[in-house]
Amino acid sequence: FPNRLTVLEAMKMWLLGEPGTNTPPLQYVTVGHMKHIKGAAEIFNKVRRLLKIFKFLGLKFGYWCGNWDNAKIATLWEKIIPGIEIHLGQMSVEDRSGNVSCRTMINTLTKQGGIIREMAANPHILTHEHVESYTVRSTEEVHRGASSSNEERETEEAASTPPCELEVLWGIHHGKLNPLPAGWCFPVHHSIVDVLKLWLVVDPE
Repeated sequence: FPNRLTVLEAMKMWLLGEPGTNTPPLQYVTVGHMKHIKGAAEIFNKVRRLLKIFKFLGLKFGYWCGNWDNAKIATLWEKIIPGIEIHLGQMSVEDRSGNVSCRTMINTLTKQGGIIREMAANPHILTHEHVESYTVRSTEEVHRGASSSNEERETEEAASTPPCELEVLWGIHHGKLNPLPAGWCFPVHHSIVDVLKLWLVVDPE
């Protein structure tokens, strides 16, 4: 388990994984998957706490995605820097580049405590409904923050299709698939094309 991650590396490991080493996105993994790796649980929990803070700040400033890539992760980092600096003061050029230790960042934010209190005072920002409303489905960015007025939010949401996160779309939570809905029947009379679609593409119905 990588124990010297920078902030950007931690974000990529959490949201994208590392295909080169067959590492899945850590957001779908639990401590139970790494009991055999010495020291992994402590580092994993620090990364998880840090990414929860980053998700909070991303939603607060109006940027979160359902399907991540390196460019979107870099955009997320740029957007949440002001929220971090509110609590830690102006960051150095190197720190702003994301080349700061993940361990140092989470320890500093936790010790300072401001962001933890802010999250406790605004728990609605991390609710499932709120995440769906502010998830960016394409490269187009959301032009609103979580602090927008209700009237602006309702107008903008009515004009767009509600987005959906990967974990919501596929039913993946903590590394496990949710069971199929009660009453679901296996389609036994489908054509070959329909079977291929069921195997390769999600059926929302």
